[in-house]
Amino acid sequence: MVHYDFVVIKRLRGPARDRFSIVSPAATADENPRHSDDHSDGAFWSRGGGRLANYMDCRIHPRFTVGESYLAFYGQPITRRSFERIAVVGGRPAEDKWLSHVEQRLGGPWRVDRQDEAPVAPKE
Repeated sequence: MVHYDFVVIKRLRGPARDRFSIVSPAATADENPRHSDDHSDGAFWSRGGGRLANYMDCRIHPRFTVGESYLAFYGQPITRRSFERIAVVGGRPAEDKWLSHVEQRLGGPWRVDRQDEAPVAPKE
C-alpha cells in the first residue's frame, strides 16, 4: 500500500482542509492509467470515461504520480473521474475542459488560495 499526502491548492467545495491523504495499492510496472492531456478527447466524456478503472475486486484504486496535480473529489463514492490529473504551468492550471466543467457546475473559477505556495503534488 502507498500513502499519498496531498496539499490542497484550491477548495471548490467540501470541508475546509489544508491537506488530505489517500492510501491505495502501489501501481505495478505495467500499469499506465488512462488520461487526456486537457480532457478534450471524446473517450473521457463518454460513459465509463476517466483516468481510473475498476480492478478485479470491482473497486477503483487510484494511483498518483509525484509531481502532478489533480482535481480530486475526496470521499465516497469514488468514480472513474474522481482524481483527474490537471496540468499546471507556472503555478496556474493549463486550459482543461474537465476543470472548466466542474468550476462552471460549482459556480466559481479556479485560483490558488495561498499565494505563497506553489501547487504541490502527492508524495509517496
